[in-house]
Amino acid sequence: MLARAGKRFRCSERLPCALKPHLLSCWDSLAFAYPPLSIKNLCILGCRCFFNLPWHAHLLPWHAHLALRDEFTLASDPRTSMNYSRQLLHPFSIKLSISCLLFASVITFDSSTLKAGERIELWPGKTSESQAVITVHLPSRPNGAAIVICPGGGYGTLVTGPEGHGVAKWLNENGIAGIVLEYELPRGRSQLPLADAQQALRVVRANATTWNIDPRRVGIMGFSAGGHLASTAGTHYPSPLVPDPENAGDGKPAEVLAASNHCRPDFMVLVYPVITMGEQTHTGSRRNLLGDNPSSELIVEFSNEKQVTADTPPAFLVHAKDDRVVVPENSEMFHAALKEHGVETQYLELPNGGHGLNGYQGPMWTAWQTGLLKWLVDQEKVPAVDRQKEIQSGKEG
Repeated sequence: MLARAGKRFRCSERLPCALKPHLLSCWDSLAFAYPPLSIKNLCILGCRCFFNLPWHAHLLPWHAHLALRDEFTLASDPRTSMNYSRQLLHPFSIKLSISCLLFASVITFDSSTLKAGERIELWPGKTSESQAVITVHLPSRPNGAAIVICPGGGYGTLVTGPEGHGVAKWLNENGIAGIVLEYELPRGRSQLPLADAQQALRVVRANATTWNIDPRRVGIMGFSAGGHLASTAGTHYPSPLVPDPENAGDGKPAEVLAASNHCRPDFMVLVYPVITMGEQTHTGSRRNLLGDNPSSELIVEFSNEKQVTADTPPAFLVHAKDDRVVVPENSEMFHAALKEHGVETQYLELPNGGHGLNGYQGPMWTAWQTGLLKWLVDQEKVPAVDRQKEIQSGKEG
């Protein structure tokens, strides 16, 4: 099932339908247990799971990280010393092993087949190992709107395929520019992703004329931990992180780039987002962002439900009721805080789909996309269908 060198496969062509939802929904849990999840590490992890995971591990997929994070120390526990063949053939061991190995073959499927846009470094002069980049996907028939997309991955990796370039392609089909942000992974340096998100918004607005974008209709979208980053960008813009003048990225003075109106998103789209750093948080995301022992002040600072003001941008939130990786209370708290401050907000609570909404496919995945387009029209961020046709006809004429 592994991809041969120089060849890529689409997920839908290579993965059995029954396996796809499980593999993709447990991605975030695996991601923060073993960051970074490179193809090499996934292959190693798959083999280790197959031979070492205890046969009686009754863990659910979204709790797989608890076993993985402990480096399989259960195997050395006297209580887990049992017949080797029973460990080897336990269905959970086999399922998790196949999950890791299959991920190694599909992790890059969308990145290679869909990433056709212009790739831009956000901080010229920084080393390639720590360079944040955006990939710009422009529609053939633009309506002027643009969205910076923050993929998830527990702040330990980036799921840039289904939560990045795939979404950008869908936005393009609806006339919206999709800008995929590959932000720097924090490893406890909490300000790094926010600085990248703010700079991405600045760069988009600086290139608005060239890219046929209305600078007053630039939003930000995030999935899972990327949803936390997107909501952080929407709540922390009044105190922008000042870029280094030599690395401003678009030739403008640092004091101009640092102005809050340049890095304030005009709207937020938060799909099964991490919001809080408190009790209801995704623990892996918090650990990767804030470190092992964050102060209470730092926890409050990055609990975005506590940072909402009357000037916070409007938001469209999506969460499945049965999400056990990032519990829906995250969206509920943010939605309530926005309403309390009189900010336009819509919360689409889906009946099922879990984390990843059934593997980024099916009726729940379609539902949030349909709901988002309607909300964007209501917010006057994109034109209605009839108006969109008029715009496209005018451009063609």
